[in-house]
Amino acid sequence: MILLDTNVLSEPMRPAPDRRVIAWLDGLDPTGLHTTAISLAELRHGALRLDAGRRRSALLAAVDAVETVVCAGRILAFEAADASVYGEIRALRERAGQPIGATDAMIAAIALRRRLRLATRNTRDFALLGIDLVDPFG
Repeated sequence: MILLDTNVLSEPMRPAPDRRVIAWLDGLDPTGLHTTAISLAELRHGALRLDAGRRRSALLAAVDAVETVVCAGRILAFEAADASVYGEIRALRERAGQPIGATDAMIAAIALRRRLRLATRNTRDFALLGIDLVDPFG
């Protein structure tokens, strides 16, 4: 099972998406794809930052499709059990002199606790954590 990070989910929404990512996504079994409520929030925030218009409407429709079609029933929440893992992740990265942002640490905790492979462009953000990573961009 694969957990899709925000940057992988947003790539098909770009005017000129990276063909490698599209080919990689097309080759996957969609029933094994998951995302987080955190990534959905980031996608929705990004769309709503735009002025009202066609692009904003198209992005919001794409986010709705991720929620209701692409990852329907496979959207993972940050749960109480993830909080312990989150604390360990933040402390580990801080001790290593490589702090990690709160949302990335939450996504990492979700992936680690559920033993999911994380698809992300930002593999450096998730380094040192023992997560099985895949970069569909490279």
